[in-house]
Amino acid sequence: MSDHHHASISVSGVLPGQPHIEVHTDHHGAVHVEHHGAVHKEHKEKKHGGGGHDSDSSSDEEKKKKALLKYVSDHCCFKTECAEKMDIKKMTTAGALHYVLETFTEHREIKCVFEPYKNQPVDGPNAGPAPAPWTVTCNPDSEFKDHVKKVEVPHTAVVKNCFHCKGKGHVKCKNCKGDGDKSCDSCNGTGSVNVMNAEGQPEDSVCPHCTGGKVKCSTCGGDGKVKCPVCDGHKNLKQFIQMTCAFKNEKDDFVHEKSDLPDHLIKDVKGELVFEQVVPQVNPITGYSVDDINKNSARLIEKHRGSYNDKRKLKQRHQLRAVPVSEIEYHWKDVKDRYWVYGKEHKVHAPTYPQQSCCTVL
Repeated sequence: MSDHHHASISVSGVLPGQPHIEVHTDHHGAVHVEHHGAVHKEHKEKKHGGGGHDSDSSSDEEKKKKALLKYVSDHCCFKTECAEKMDIKKMTTAGALHYVLETFTEHREIKCVFEPYKNQPVDGPNAGPAPAPWTVTCNPDSEFKDHVKKVEVPHTAVVKNCFHCKGKGHVKCKNCKGDGDKSCDSCNGTGSVNVMNAEGQPEDSVCPHCTGGKVKCSTCGGDGKVKCPVCDGHKNLKQFIQMTCAFKNEKDDFVHEKSDLPDHLIKDVKGELVFEQVVPQVNPITGYSVDDINKNSARLIEKHRGSYNDKRKLKQRHQLRAVPVSEIEYHWKDVKDRYWVYGKEHKVHAPTYPQQSCCTVL
């Protein structure tokens, strides 16, 4: 009987020159990659000299030039002459590989909390003993995404008088210190203001804004007390043990790419999925034609196995993506330079593009 599961992933033609690939997992969970056809080629060069170009080469050149022209047009201070009139001398198509390992974890903490008691259901100790934290059901809303859920631990709730207001439902108003009124700002609490009489002489007059130098407190309306902010005026609190479940996706990755294009650029662009596996615990890739992938798959998986030991590891996912990369060497006037087009979106990396300033003389 075969050691391979019936479910296998087969991908062909994900990169120029890449053979047909079959990915199998055996009964131990190990990932085995089989190649059929041509040997994997990481670089495919097209050199341009004095002879004519074939139609495929010309089409590729136009695509790469259009990508650069769009990149230049998106930068307000870049000039387009170089992108329009450059002479492409060499184009190298490379196959970047992006391996990603994710470990979806959960961490639980408990603490005593309270909320206003509004006659809601109370699951107290009389219903049974409180369960241990890791036996309480708390399922993630989605896998491999960071989020937090809070749940009440069963059989831990009790109803008590509010500790803040002593069960009264109200507390002393801080604005008026419980008096119900405050000193009038218009007369500074004297009850009178200085006005000019008909003869133009100053004299005291009763303050029109208060009564005897006092005004009603605007916070409590003159009652001297306000609704308790802890129990919301309900006098009682429901106290219970709350469990916080923090779901976190721990992620590591590795990029195999041999040109001078910065590796981090490969991580955020689209490519072709070579394979993906989601299981409780993944095993390293073996047998892939690029040994760096085999080695770094093993390295990262070993790292995750020795990490996050204060959390529960719920599930793991690893995937391998193939991302197209082209390095283009060109001449323009006296300039010899290069740029990269990468990802299925045809992103451009051209850090030394010669016309980066509106004031460029070239």
